[in-house]
Amino acid sequence: MGRSISVRDGTKLKKVEEIVKAEYGLNNRIDAELSYWTDDRLTRYNGLEVAPTIICDNHGFMVFCSLRKGDKSLNLFVTFSERVNGEVRILGSVDDTIVASPRLGWGVLGTQAVDRI
Repeated sequence: MGRSISVRDGTKLKKVEEIVKAEYGLNNRIDAELSYWTDDRLTRYNGLEVAPTIICDNHGFMVFCSLRKGDKSLNLFVTFSERVNGEVRILGSVDDTIVASPRLGWGVLGTQAVDRI
């Protein structure tokens, strides 16, 4: 399920991650990885898949915000994960109940859209 959050210009990545985790009611054990997908028509035309862009730092988040100003259809995605016995587990959401997913990597399960930034 998608959620809406408000973010002002200049907001740092760490703060956005905190806002997202608070919106979903998650504790500090859970990590939130933010990403977005651009519509790269040339890549698709050549038969390649467009990979998500993972936001790793404040500059990456600033780039996302700049792109979003020009393309309101661009969404921010979050992948929740946690470490259990040294192993990273991607978490998914089923009816707002967070459950562990046996799948690692990108997919529908474990990726939530955060709209209207």
